[in-house]
Amino acid sequence: MTEEQRQQYYSEVIPAKRLAVFEAATQGRALDPEEELMQELFCRRHGNVRREKYDKYLQVMFDFMGLSRQKPFLQRAALSKVRKDYEILGFALAQESGGDGMEVLRSEIRNAADRYFNTCRDSDYAKVLGLVKASKAQKMARIREDAAHLISGYKKSCGLDRLPEGSGELAAWSSVFSDAVQASFDAFEKDFMQENGVQEY
Repeated sequence: MTEEQRQQYYSEVIPAKRLAVFEAATQGRALDPEEELMQELFCRRHGNVRREKYDKYLQVMFDFMGLSRQKPFLQRAALSKVRKDYEILGFALAQESGGDGMEVLRSEIRNAADRYFNTCRDSDYAKVLGLVKASKAQKMARIREDAAHLISGYKKSCGLDRLPEGSGELAAWSSVFSDAVQASFDAFEKDFMQENGVQEY
């Protein structure tokens, strides 16, 4: 797969279109190890691509946000579910492939985050949050809060919030997920503010 094809694959957020890009790029030959991992993560995430809204990564992300918002005494029950969910993201599988595997996983998580933040552009997002009459700046502030909860919930699900900041384990796990989500949010924030003329919020 060329770099251009790889960028196209990860910039597309519609599963069927992503699959078409992958199949066109790998048609008629054996997959290399990186492409095999890309295929495995895609299948873990989407399953039957004919169900366009089926996305296990997004389901896990919503679990993470919900966990972050819960009161501490309610988090224990939620943790048991989230810890099972987070295996879906494929960290163990990516680790087996070394540094390249983690970069593939980072790209897949970034794509999932891009898909989530793209939904925040819709008017339905404001209706769900009761922000129909809210300003663009208020809406952007709420989306930023979602991003913060997404990262916080992930760290709690793995117990990373209780590790020292300089811990090797924290760096290894947190950088892949948190950096991907943060990069996605930063790109979304820049575009949203430019598109809507928001200076600050």
